Amino acid sequence: MSSEVPAPSRRPISLARWVFLSVLILQLLTFAGGLVFLMVSGGGAMNNKFRHEAIDKYWTYIVWDNVEVFLKAYISSGLMLAVVSLPAVQWMLRHRDRVTRWAVMWRTSLACSVITLFFSICLVYNRPHLLDGMPSDHWLLSLRNLIPSVVRDTIFPAVMDAVPWVVLTGLAFFYLNALLRRLAPAWPAGTRRWTVLAKVCLIAVVCWAIPSWNGRASHVPRTDRRPNVLIIASDSLRADHLSINGYHRLTSPNIDALAKESVNFTKCFTPIASTVESLTTTMTSQYPHTHGLQHMFPNRQQVESVMKNSPALPQLMREHGYDTAVMGDWCAGIFDMLPFGFEKVDATTFDNFKVYMSQAIYLSHPVLPLYFDNPLGYWLFPKLESSAFFVTPDVVTDRVIERLAQQTRSEKPFFWKVFYSCTHIPYTNTPEYAKKWTDPNYKGEHKHQFQFDVNKWITSIDMGAKWKTTKKEDVDQIIGLYDGGVSKFDDCVRRVVEQLKATGQYENTIILVTSDHGDDLFEPNCTFGHGICFNGGDQNNNIPAIVRIPGMEKSAHTNSKIVRSIDFAPTILDLCGIPKDPRMEGVSLRPYLEQTSKDLGLAFFGETSYLFCKRYIPGEKPRYIESPMDSATKIDETFNWHFVLKDKYQPIVLNTKERVLRTERWKFVFTPGSEGYNIERLYDLENDPHCEKNVALKYPVVFDTMRRRLNAWMTEKKESRIPDIFPKGEPVPDPPAA
Repeated sequence: MSSEVPAPSRRPISLARWVFLSVLILQLLTFAGGLVFLMVSGGGAMNNKFRHEAIDKYWTYIVWDNVEVFLKAYISSGLMLAVVSLPAVQWMLRHRDRVTRWAVMWRTSLACSVITLFFSICLVYNRPHLLDGMPSDHWLLSLRNLIPSVVRDTIFPAVMDAVPWVVLTGLAFFYLNALLRRLAPAWPAGTRRWTVLAKVCLIAVVCWAIPSWNGRASHVPRTDRRPNVLIIASDSLRADHLSINGYHRLTSPNIDALAKESVNFTKCFTPIASTVESLTTTMTSQYPHTHGLQHMFPNRQQVESVMKNSPALPQLMREHGYDTAVMGDWCAGIFDMLPFGFEKVDATTFDNFKVYMSQAIYLSHPVLPLYFDNPLGYWLFPKLESSAFFVTPDVVTDRVIERLAQQTRSEKPFFWKVFYSCTHIPYTNTPEYAKKWTDPNYKGEHKHQFQFDVNKWITSIDMGAKWKTTKKEDVDQIIGLYDGGVSKFDDCVRRVVEQLKATGQYENTIILVTSDHGDDLFEPNCTFGHGICFNGGDQNNNIPAIVRIPGMEKSAHTNSKIVRSIDFAPTILDLCGIPKDPRMEGVSLRPYLEQTSKDLGLAFFGETSYLFCKRYIPGEKPRYIESPMDSATKIDETFNWHFVLKDKYQPIVLNTKERVLRTERWKFVFTPGSEGYNIERLYDLENDPHCEKNVALKYPVVFDTMRRRLNAWMTEKKESRIPDIFPKGEPVPDPPAA
């Protein structure tokens, strides 16, 4: 007989334990890679003096943010990966008699790779601009180009929608089956599977049957019959790119339909083409030189002065019993800094150095854009909502729809402002809109978004020189991307209007579709930007103003008289029966809305904003600020880490501002010169809409008259109306030469 003693059998390993351990190791490696990327490239977000300041002065904040990302994002996503991977690993090992740690680890890595690949494909599909900037021969671009477009455009979306539900169903079956097997081991296997399947189906039916109250909310009649007010706006939206205003592309069919039962003001102007200042003007009905915000980097004292000394439309509406709220994405960040009395502010700060640092950190860790671009992610990481990458216009619209459903149960009328980034640079959008008006054969750098280098913008004073050389095909592509943003905003308006109708609130809601300013898009005599100059026409300051008044649909019409954004607040107060604050400088447009024969004779007075780069006037030398933005501003830790203009640059900004006076026919522009004299120009808008020919010498009387009136506005804050400027009527320009 053999005396050999059999070798002791190896203790079986815990499959679940080693799956979770494998995922943890992978997460640690990914986290380390994110740290390396952050230190080497700054997350791709900042490459200027502010990046070095962040590393030198705020390294403790950076360390803690990374720790927070690991604890919240990597641990939670690791649990998700482990839960999803475990059934797959168990299935791959189903025929093996003995399972080793290595066998579990490499199969877990494979499962995690497949999951990550799926989410990466979803991310790239929904955010195609992420591939911009890669070399044309990059393997990821080559792989994408191998896939037929019909597959990318039709099959991919269907698969991306279906796979999560299939996986969730499989996971529910697996874990319910495992639970039943543990609780009732004697239950016959076949019967157990059918029982679990029935439970999964029941859960699915219940989830499907839960009504979408957003679209089917019940409503009850409200005793307070005062009208609701809803302002819907998109940052940088030009009036002339809406198809209702004659644009050659059908960019805005839904806004067009709304305009057909509204009053469409085609000549509405903002006194300053910059978001912070323009929205402050709209909310206060005061010119920038009155409320005091004349550039986009106000300090604490300037902001507090506005809140203390200027009237605020939202506050007045709130005091008269209105529910007041503002909703928006990162472009609505001004309302975090300046709430104007809004009771609810569903917007995040944008001009905040901590937000910029956090954004660089977040984009360095792939786990965040992959798994946390959703409501759970926004709850865990509130600063995600300050990034255009995460909170999209669709997210904003979903919130508006939900709040409209809730509002049906309120006795209060509402005054809400919804502010979108659809048309804000860099004109980033989903493929549906990015491709809508662009050339599919375009091969340049602006394929998915305008490649606007913010680092060069804030460290240079002459970006205009570069943009002068932009090729026509690039200009066409950029305009196409912008128009895609217009179409996106149009769809957002459609969804909001549909919800108003579904909840029974449409017939009692005043709707204003508008913007804060426009953008130069390489028109004659200008390049790109806003608030820089008054060259090239009206596109910087001419914003949409489409006003729908319940009960006045039959008197809908187009009004081509000059109106201003400072007139919005007095008009809304008038329509709601609320007295106008005497400090407001605008007027009620009610006579125009009621289509009376009265001509208000309004003229447009305006000023430029902070001059980021040189402005060009043929044959002249305009004054400019010799320091770039990153030198002219600082971070104020006592003011919520906002960027503020340094004190010594406050008068310099004011001394470089252009001012303008525009009537129906004429446009007078004042520009400070760099050689001790001022540059003053007069344009005949009838014959020269792009303001390319100075006709001051040809019409000296018009020139002198408008010069005096603009000077009175600049020095005495004295505004004139057109009948005051031209008591006998505006001089008629000579017809253009044949």
